[in-house]
Amino acid sequence: MDSLKNIRLKIYNEFVQKTKPANSFKYIAEANINYDYFSKKEIYITANERRKGSDSYHNIPQDFYNYRDDINFGSDVLRSYFPYYRFLFRYFDNLAMEDIMKKITFNEIPSATTIVK
Repeated sequence: MDSLKNIRLKIYNEFVQKTKPANSFKYIAEANINYDYFSKKEIYITANERRKGSDSYHNIPQDFYNYRDDINFGSDVLRSYFPYYRFLFRYFDNLAMEDIMKKITFNEIPSATTIVK
């Protein structure tokens, strides 16, 4: 994931040096790169959690979440921009799941039939 982000940033920086685009363009382009990257990290958390107990499960290091410090929750410019919106959906979904998993054990999760009744 990091290498893909670095490739995108390199292409972006070369473009910016050659074309000198407006600040508004740079803001959106950087958001596209960053929030796509953040979104992929949120997906990784969910996918990795599903593998718990298997050989392909990896403990996620605590610094893995450092990117969350760079989230701008109040961007009026990005609020209807799909890569930003998609990231926020995945982020809040993971936060909710983390909160639930702290409160219950796997055996306590109600089944779909229980919820429907």
